Amino acid sequence: PIKQIIDLATKKFCSEKCVATFRKENQVKCQRKQCTKPFLKIEGVSRFGRWYCSDACLNEDEEA
Repeated sequence: PIKQIIDLATKKFCSEKCVATFRKENQVKCQRKQCTKPFLKIEGVSRFGRWYCSDACLNEDEEA
């Protein structure tokens, strides 16, 4: 029986192993050189093939 349900990114996971697998497949680092914060793609912004953790990082990136 499942004792704990883990909520992450509007999904429910039965174990930390499943969470780790999900993060590995869906997490990227912000591509603004001054940031590099890791985030889930569904929480970030994609422009011109680059991923950013927020609109602020997108707007501040000189390469965007």
